[in-house]
Amino acid sequence: MRKLKLYLDTSFISHLYQPDAPDKMADSSALWNDILSGEYEALVSEVTTAELEDAPEPKLSIVFDYLSEAGFEVVREIIVSGHYKPIDIYSPAMLKKEDQND
Repeated sequence: MRKLKLYLDTSFISHLYQPDAPDKMADSSALWNDILSGEYEALVSEVTTAELEDAPEPKLSIVFDYLSEAGFEVVREIIVSGHYKPIDIYSPAMLKKEDQND
C-alpha cells in the first residue's frame, strides 16, 4: 500500500516545540512519531526551512534537529496543474481522526 504523502508547513514544524501551546505540541509530536516510524512520507519545502530560520533560539536549533533526525527530502518546487489531485490540508489532530475513521 502506498504511503500518504504529507507536506509539512512551518506551523506544524514550529509546533513540535511549542511549550506555550501544549495541545498543539502533543498533536504534532504524535504525528511526528508516526512519520519517523514510516507510516507517512513527509516533505518540507525550501520556503518552510527559510521561514524556520527566523525562529529565535533555542527553537531554531530544536526544530532543525527534528528535521535532520528525519533526513527530510526538501521539495524544490511544487507545481499545481490538472495532473495532480487537489491538496487536502489537515492539522495533526484532524489527520489522526481521519486515520481512525478508515
